[in-house]
Amino acid sequence: MPADRPLVSIITPAWKAGGFIGQTVESVRNQTLRDWEHLVIDDCSPDDTGQVVAGLAAGDPRLRLLRTPANGGPARARNVGLSAARGRYVCFLDADDLWHPEKLAAQIGHLEATGAAVCYTAYRRMSFDLLQQSRVIRVPRELTYGRLLRNTAIVTSSSMVDTDRTGPLRMTEAARDDYLLWLGLLKAGHKAVGLNRDLVQYRRVPGSVSSRQLHASGIVWQIYRQHEKLPLPVALWCFLNYASRAVWKRLPV
Repeated sequence: MPADRPLVSIITPAWKAGGFIGQTVESVRNQTLRDWEHLVIDDCSPDDTGQVVAGLAAGDPRLRLLRTPANGGPARARNVGLSAARGRYVCFLDADDLWHPEKLAAQIGHLEATGAAVCYTAYRRMSFDLLQQSRVIRVPRELTYGRLLRNTAIVTSSSMVDTDRTGPLRMTEAARDDYLLWLGLLKAGHKAVGLNRDLVQYRRVPGSVSSRQLHASGIVWQIYRQHEKLPLPVALWCFLNYASRAVWKRLPV
């Protein structure tokens, strides 16, 4: 790998994240694996997100602030980051989530050991103030395309993709762009493996896209029927499995 090419590229779309983006960046800086670039894409935030990131980037050349020309949502912002990414391994980290210091090193080791193209990890759900947390949400050891249809187990901020195996990545600019990416990669025959270590804190920000569960469920149904073209009985079976797991993830300890 060329000396000027980072091993890992981390893509973070950010909108109205000025109050917490610093914590997210710090969780990247605390990684035991140091060979990374962190691309934060300010999606025309009306607050001080861009200024906060610019200030942090002034002291660390591995952190880069990018901007979208107009507000377009997470998928478009992620594509801006992907176009600028230089690393072999690509990770997605939402602006409100946090990583355990060993996250990057552990995932690269797991990908190398398994020969997979995609790795995802266990995680905890956290309250906005980080004072309340769920039990560890464990993940399947491996996912195929069929299993992923029934179990949306890959949390965006837990993901890592080996682009030497998959080729360049591009998000579909639609709701649940992450789920569409995983489905596309697995449908193409790439292997996805789970790492059951508590490496991600998935923060629930009031009003965020991911916090609206009924809306999210409707999008999953649309993906089944409109994007994946599943027959109605198959779509119903997948949705029942997806919905039951979604409820289980939210049960108290």
